[in-house]
Amino acid sequence: FTDQHISVDMLGGFEVHPYARAYLGTLAARRCDQDSQNAMSILLNELRPVAIVFVGLHDLDDIDPRDSTLLQLMNDAFKILSRITHACNGAVRDMLFDDKGCVFISVFGAHSHEVNPCFDATVSAMRMESALKDLKLKRFSLGVSFGECFCGEVGPPIRSDYVVMGPEVNLAARLMGKAPNRSTLVSKRIYSHSKKFIH
Repeated sequence: FTDQHISVDMLGGFEVHPYARAYLGTLAARRCDQDSQNAMSILLNELRPVAIVFVGLHDLDDIDPRDSTLLQLMNDAFKILSRITHACNGAVRDMLFDDKGCVFISVFGAHSHEVNPCFDATVSAMRMESALKDLKLKRFSLGVSFGECFCGEVGPPIRSDYVVMGPEVNLAARLMGKAPNRSTLVSKRIYSHSKKFIH
């Protein structure tokens, strides 16, 4: 197929190429499928109750670009963590290298009010922990938090980015840093909101 043979969808007044749909969050793609005229409203700036999962991939902290084995491991980890995030109604926020090392970040509830973000984030973290163990990672940790966060676009139009900011984001990062190796540490809010669903 060529681009000329592919129809372009309209999403909230914006043209969305079918190839680009692969990069939409699960909920945004669902709105597009439902032909919702206000689909872009899911990206408006506002305060939302959001659950955040930080995953510290410490085996990859000092990755060498020439080490093909570690690069493949990083790629496999990203693909698996992304699939789990999307399957649990979440969105991938970032995978980056900073002062905490190699970190994968996913958010739940930032793009919709239609889900239970605490439950989704908890299930996602449990699946992520299991998947990373199956990948034979020797050093990793997860932190999960929940609370009101600012969600929306920040920056000038030419370089704007959709962000999730607030104390709960920082708390999730701190919990990740304090979690024992190959395990997950959650906030009190996550625990209280999820304990009745998960035993």
